Amino acid sequence: MTNSVLLGKPERKKWRAALAGVGVVALGIAGASGLAANAATPSVSQGLGQFLSGTVAGTDLANIVEITPASADNPNGVHPDANQPISATLLNSINVPLQLGGTDLGNLGGDNGILTLGAVAQRATAQDDGTATAGSGAVTDEGAIAIDPNTDSDFADATLSLDGLIGQVNGASDVLSDLSLNTGHLAATASQVGGGVPDSHYLISDLGFSLGSPAVGALSDQLDGVLSDLQTTINTALNNSLDLDALGLASLSGSVSVTLPTVSDLVTTVPTNGVTIDLANGTIAVDLEALLQSQGIDINNLPANTNLADYTPQITAGIVAAAQAVVQQFVTNLTSASLPISGNLTATLLGGVISGGLTVGGTVADPTVTTGNPLLDTVVGLLTSALGTAGDTLLGTLSGTVNTATGPILSSLNGLLGPVVAAVNEVVGLTVNVQPAVGDLGAGSFTVRALSIGLLPGTALGTINLASASVLGTDAAAADADTDATAADADAADTDADAPSDTDVDADATDADTAADTAADTAADTAADTAGDPDGSLAVTGSDDVTWLGGLALLMLLAGAGVAVLARRKASQH
Repeated sequence: MTNSVLLGKPERKKWRAALAGVGVVALGIAGASGLAANAATPSVSQGLGQFLSGTVAGTDLANIVEITPASADNPNGVHPDANQPISATLLNSINVPLQLGGTDLGNLGGDNGILTLGAVAQRATAQDDGTATAGSGAVTDEGAIAIDPNTDSDFADATLSLDGLIGQVNGASDVLSDLSLNTGHLAATASQVGGGVPDSHYLISDLGFSLGSPAVGALSDQLDGVLSDLQTTINTALNNSLDLDALGLASLSGSVSVTLPTVSDLVTTVPTNGVTIDLANGTIAVDLEALLQSQGIDINNLPANTNLADYTPQITAGIVAAAQAVVQQFVTNLTSASLPISGNLTATLLGGVISGGLTVGGTVADPTVTTGNPLLDTVVGLLTSALGTAGDTLLGTLSGTVNTATGPILSSLNGLLGPVVAAVNEVVGLTVNVQPAVGDLGAGSFTVRALSIGLLPGTALGTINLASASVLGTDAAAADADTDATAADADAADTDADAPSDTDVDADATDADTAADTAADTAADTAADTAGDPDGSLAVTGSDDVTWLGGLALLMLLAGAGVAVLARRKASQH
């Protein structure tokens, strides 16, 4: 069905004016609506405090709803302050299965999980002036780092039991029997003021690892070997001194022996520059912060994205130095020990006419011999003197003997313990002061993390990020000033364009009116002729679908000319 509307010439001017006004208003409303619908409100500032993130076994930890971060977004979200603390119970309920190449390595959290976390704080702010701040870990409600190195709590820390990963590294089980990592207290904060350079801080307190290693057992065995050889040397010298047969006075039976302290008696587990070697249990505990500090390295003042594997030589040297201290402690305590001796002898005099028992005691330095038979007092004196002389000789050479015996042990420590540190690096990787190229809030944002832990670095098992803070700030004041300046310039331009002189208006009004009428009539006639209407009428035809839109557009175009005419006339009248 086709609909037609016929408008004759006398009516065109009126319709042009009316439709022009309607068309302009309609287009203005439509344009404004479209802009409002398509414009997104830009964020003035954003902050994100997130203690736990990363990807493990294909699971993005940031998407686990139980560990919601503190997120502030001005004006599109919570602002200006967002606090989101998380309890240890909630954090440790995370159950992410660990799979690598079809091998089940347990769970990240939950039952039999390898990760145990303490309660944490998460904080973020997004201010009207564009300032953004964030913090996570051991931070206060105001976003400041709050770690007390003298506090032994588990707030904002993490422990990883890595025993199940050792078998995934070729050869690691030869030097590692167990391995665990404790992060100590962690915190990170970030801020951005006025859209300037972000400022960040991180703090790590007591980061370290504990391990069991056959290498420690091997060191203990070597020291046991020194004691065994020394005992044989001392016993032989003491018993050789008791050869009274050479004097023709008596014959003796029995023997004397020295009692040496054990390795555990001689070596205590006192930390050496953050490293504690427990020979009795075959373990090494390393406080990385203290160890690196002893090497002149501040773990809390490292360059961005520092991989602690870069400090393997220093870490190895620190552990070897602790082992050397163990050996030196062994030597010092052994050479200063009292070295008790004991024995039971039987002396026979005059072909058996006189005989009796003798008891040897005291120490190598001060031996004693006693008997219950007064007739053996002479023998007692002789034995005491002989043992004393032998003891003096032994003690005079003891230090040299022990140092000679332990020399090869000291020389072997690098070769013994170096592979242990290398294996640890293959099981777990530690990166400090992490600052990714693109922050967690997207392009233009900044993120700092206190620590990132790589599980089996070089594999697809994953990375755990701990204590992250992200900001995206702007210079809101400058942006407002630019907006106001742009608006002022636009207003000034409009005023200049809309203020022609009265003289120009009066002079041009009549001519403009005549020209406008002529142009409008000509345009209408031309359009009518083009539409195939020889009598000069304007035919608007269209289908029920879209043809009428073309006619409406033409009407709106012609109506615009009418508005111009009316404006000029009104100007000329005034």
